Amino acid sequence: MAIDTRNVNNYTNNSLETTKSVDLSKALGQQDFLKLLVTELQNQDPLEPMKDRDFIAQMASFSSLEQMKNLNDSFNKLSSNFTSGLMPTLMMQQSTNLIGKGVDYVYYDPELKQEFILEGAVDSVVIKSGMPYCIINGKEISLENIISVFNLVEEKGTLDDILTTLEKINLNTKPAEEADI
Repeated sequence: MAIDTRNVNNYTNNSLETTKSVDLSKALGQQDFLKLLVTELQNQDPLEPMKDRDFIAQMASFSSLEQMKNLNDSFNKLSSNFTSGLMPTLMMQQSTNLIGKGVDYVYYDPELKQEFILEGAVDSVVIKSGMPYCIINGKEISLENIISVFNLVEEKGTLDDILTTLEKINLNTKPAEEADI
């Protein structure tokens, strides 16, 4: 029996053209799955109907598809809430803790086209486009550019204060043998 290659080539070319026109970014949804299942049931061979196992397997697949879609929707909502609500609040809270602290930061000077490591005190914090910036010496510095944080108030004199207090205590107390009895 001879095979007509023109029909095979035409079929192959037509199927390739059809494949090209399908948008791969659209995945099958619940409605598509139900339409396929109903079409399959309507067009099944009456002499060999779909077996119970096959039907149950397809229904299980449908159920899994629905649960994955619901889970994906829940994750998208959670992500949206986190990104739009919680994240900016946390970033603002953390960055306001820097107010009054000393920081070392990387500063790019556009005129010199060079980076410098500078030191300064954080005066305030502003949010721009959802990102916090520290105001240091009148410049808006991104948190990404801050490389170290330190206290500006040094506790000088603490040891001196302790020694002075001890000297006062020693001057006011006399040893037992010198005390008048």
